[in-house]
Parts: sequence; C-alpha cells; structure tokens
Amino acid sequence: MNLEDTINELESDFKEVSKMKFGLLSATLEPFDFLYQDVNGQKTYEVMEKSQKDSILSSLKNDLLPLFEENKFDEGIEKIKNIIKDLEERN
Repeated sequence: MNLEDTINELESDFKEVSKMKFGLLSATLEPFDFLYQDVNGQKTYEVMEKSQKDSILSSLKNDLLPLFEENKFDEGIEKIKNIIKDLEERN
C-alpha cells in the first residue's frame, strides 16, 4: 500500500466518522421534539411553565449550542436556534 492509498483510506474513514458524529449530535435533539406536540390546539412549549422553559433554554444555550458550534454541525445549530427562539417568544 502506498502513501496515496493510505491517505485515501484515511479520508474515507474520516468521512464515515463525521457522519456518525453528526448522527449522534442529531440524536441529542430528538428529546426536544416533544416541545412541538399538540396540547389542546397549542404546542407543548406554548403551555409550559416559565421555570420549565428556563431550564430547557439553559441546557440548549450552555450545553448543546456550544457543543454543536465546536463540531460545526450547522443543521443542529439552526434547529437549536429555532427552538430557543420559540421558547423565548413565549416566555
């Protein structure tokens, strides 16, 4: 195996690891889907208590958003920012 083959193999492995990493990051957002479920004609986040929203906002802003920014996961960053916007508009 020559150097070029090794580099090509490493690039391929890196792409696969990146896909897995983004898949795992994306999965961390799935628990937040409940915020958009219907509750008597309103979204869950619209009827939540302020303290619950504040807790979720803190987790999103202080834990997940920096993690996603560090990993340059643009799709996840956008989703987090949308969730934050929705929670803050109804806070």
